[in-house]
Amino acid sequence: MFSCNVIKIAHFDNDASLIFQNDDQGQIWLSTLNSAQQINIIELKYKGDTLVINYERGAFVSPNNIIPLNEKTKYLKCANKLYRVELSGEQYKITETKQNEL
Repeated sequence: MFSCNVIKIAHFDNDASLIFQNDDQGQIWLSTLNSAQQINIIELKYKGDTLVINYERGAFVSPNNIIPLNEKTKYLKCANKLYRVELSGEQYKITETKQNEL
């Protein structure tokens, strides 16, 4: 058996299948366009007001994909993209931004 079932994605790696979704409690979680795969966040760290996320995805990954957002989080860096985080009422809103806008 070989290990191609799990792919580790660092914050500087591209991942075209990554999407963000909101749940009913207002939380944001990572998902993938490939319904057969799960996301497991393996590292979260702050660099100033930016939460940097590294994760793995695969068919045999235990899902751990809720992003712990708070008032300190203004940006997310994930899959080689930068996202602006805004709290709108009780829901977080994530919008992709260009990295040179900072």
